Amino acid sequence: MRIVEGELSDGAPAEDGFLALYERDGRTTAVLSVDRPRPFMRARRELVCGANQERPAVV
Repeated sequence: MRIVEGELSDGAPAEDGFLALYERDGRTTAVLSVDRPRPFMRARRELVCGANQERPAVV
């Protein structure tokens, strides 16, 4: 897990929340957010678009 916006303080979200990305093998696999709806939706859209591009085409 990598926090890309905001921070955690004593294991709890800071006053303005945070946005975290879960990664595996260099690829984002999940997004977690507290009190950051816009960055969450942007990251979620990027995650979905990336997943759609990696699926093999069915012929």
